[in-house]
Amino acid sequence: MNSVKYIGMDVHKEAISIAVLNSSGKLVMDCVIETKASTILQFFHDMAQREGPERGLEEIRAIANSDRLAEYPFYHAALGEFEFRAGKHDIAREHFRRALALARNPMERQFFEQRTDACECRAKQRV
Repeated sequence: MNSVKYIGMDVHKEAISIAVLNSSGKLVMDCVIETKASTILQFFHDMAQREGPERGLEEIRAIANSDRLAEYPFYHAALGEFEFRAGKHDIAREHFRRALALARNPMERQFFEQRTDACECRAKQRV
């Protein structure tokens, strides 16, 4: 089974239209989600649950013009979450630290600190 998929995202202020095609060009999923950090993370989380964290990382890294997301904390948080789920806790920690540095309010800072701590705890368990 070929799991290659292509994701198209039409991003607007209020909503994001998403189309997912398989390698043959057949539409396998389409949806509209809110343009909200938690909704975007949930979308990628759901993809990772279906196809594994490595696939989620591939999809995020395939986003066109992702350099525009470099200052968006939840971009780094999504990368961190997939790395964490893939067992790469040291790499995940660095992504969460970057997200923490970009946090825009106390709740985001608290969340990113918790995820950073979880990475450190898991990394210590491996030693």
